[in-house]
Amino acid sequence: MKKTISILTVILLISCNLKQNTSCNLKGKTNNLKDGTKLYLVNPLNNKRVDSSVVKNNTFLFDIVLENAPSLYVLENKSEYKYLWIENNSMTFDASKTDFNNAKITGSKTQDIYQKLNETKNSLSEKEKQKVDIEFIEKNPDSNISSVLLWLNMNSLGKEKTTDFLKKLSLNNKNSEFGKVISDYIKLNEDVKIGDHFIDFEMNDINGNSRKLSTFKGKTILLEFWASWCGPCRQENPNLLKTYEEFNTKGFEIFAVSLDNNKNNWIKAIKEDELKWEHVSDLKGNSNTAALIYGVHSVPNNFLIDENGIIIAQNLRGNELNNKLTEIFNSDRLNSLDIISSKFFKTLNTSNIEEIKTFFSSSIIEQLTDNVLQSIITKINYPQELKLVDSKVASGKNNTSNLKLRYKHLKESLYYINIVFDKENKIEKLFFENI
Repeated sequence: MKKTISILTVILLISCNLKQNTSCNLKGKTNNLKDGTKLYLVNPLNNKRVDSSVVKNNTFLFDIVLENAPSLYVLENKSEYKYLWIENNSMTFDASKTDFNNAKITGSKTQDIYQKLNETKNSLSEKEKQKVDIEFIEKNPDSNISSVLLWLNMNSLGKEKTTDFLKKLSLNNKNSEFGKVISDYIKLNEDVKIGDHFIDFEMNDINGNSRKLSTFKGKTILLEFWASWCGPCRQENPNLLKTYEEFNTKGFEIFAVSLDNNKNNWIKAIKEDELKWEHVSDLKGNSNTAALIYGVHSVPNNFLIDENGIIIAQNLRGNELNNKLTEIFNSDRLNSLDIISSKFFKTLNTSNIEEIKTFFSSSIIEQLTDNVLQSIITKINYPQELKLVDSKVASGKNNTSNLKLRYKHLKESLYYINIVFDKENKIEKLFFENI
């Protein structure tokens, strides 16, 4: 493996010294494509189409001037695609006897290196492939390929390791399109994991109105990342629609973030698929801010958030998602900390002191042991209108404990909730104290 990488390094150094022409002339041959079929060159960072060509007699032509060459693009039609390193040279693309992905490409030294690198990874595991990529990055900090490889691996590497490898890249790579996206990832990514509280963000809906994920706090939320151009996303949408219609009335919401860059395509897909939930996008494609925050590099992807704002699962689809939601909404979970926390939170969030008193006099009060209440206090992330000023557990006579919660609500005066526990850790009495 080391010998292979060393050879690639030598080739790369030679190619960097070659003089570039002023434009790229890409001639192509295809296999069984109908006349009139459109092909597109697409920027993989934002999914924007930068040029198009029409197939005639299974041939096509692109004539494009690149400001920055070599540059990575995706050549695609409706069902096939190929990553291409395009240089300002005469290039050929031959898929006359194969599919797009296995086309033979000539005229780009960078493409030759990229292709050979990929061939060395054909039979390797994902972990071994990443090791090869990292070795290439470390040995070739000036190569355009290195910034792309780091971009492709940044989510699995994580923020800390990605930062270390970015420091090793050349200044040109750091300032490249891919380098800037990597920097944004390092700045924005929150390394979100199952068990963490969700990270809030704000983004515009299809009407240009700002929407926040936290709008649906207190409900079970599916944070769904998708795009109009994503085939698997569109195929899954009918199933997701059925799931939404079944569970929405029970407290289930979907907050969908699109990795589109074309607003018309985004809105068209929503209408065609009859998607009824909240949709937002910043129209930055794969560089979507929320995607960077949550470490989403490809779609479809999602995070299931419980009513307390805790991420409880990722990438649930079809029956897996339905089964999880059935567990959440239909099973007897009254004794779980999640349910108790949710009811406790919702009650304290009301502006009516009588509703709070009613809650604490109900049967759920029997489940609010000293330990449970302390766990709830630690777990709950209170909204701005409700502020936990302080809490105190004091030992009382006969081995009892007294929990005093001090709250301030914008619509109410400051008050204490006093809960006294007996020897068996059950509530002995509860009273309110206005201040």
